[in-house]
Amino acid sequence: DFARGGVQLAGVKLPYLSLLAVVVLVLVWAVLEHTAYGRRLYAIGGNAEAARLAGIRVARLRMSALAITGFGAAGAGLLCAARVASANPTQGAGLMLDAIAAVFLGMTMGPEGEPRVLATLVGVLILGILNNGLTQMQVDSYVREMLVGSIVIAAVAISSIGRRT
Repeated sequence: DFARGGVQLAGVKLPYLSLLAVVVLVLVWAVLEHTAYGRRLYAIGGNAEAARLAGIRVARLRMSALAITGFGAAGAGLLCAARVASANPTQGAGLMLDAIAAVFLGMTMGPEGEPRVLATLVGVLILGILNNGLTQMQVDSYVREMLVGSIVIAAVAISSIGRRT
């Protein structure tokens, strides 16, 4: 069973889903950081009008990025449903704030203040450790969400203060 199985590496059982996440991370990083497609997406994210004036087909690239994101979300939904052996349309609703928080945390760590794949990974790890620790301390889920929201607000504030100076 792929969603629940794993492989032994150096005496540690790694879930297949974790290995798949690493493969996807490396693939996305390679595409965004080392291809013309990725550079064009960064250009559109920085200033869509300037990218259009530079000859980049903004509408076409946005549509392709949305399609790729949609396929990725569908795949993640299928894997999540397979992992818990049930399907619920609101199953991942609580993960959106964590995803946004991870990106903002990653943005505050980079020198340019831009979202980057590896910086987002650091944000994901920080939030994962925080959520795991709070869960083990038996902190209520509502309090955890408030803490994550507070971290997002603090990260945005720190980022904006850092850019002014």
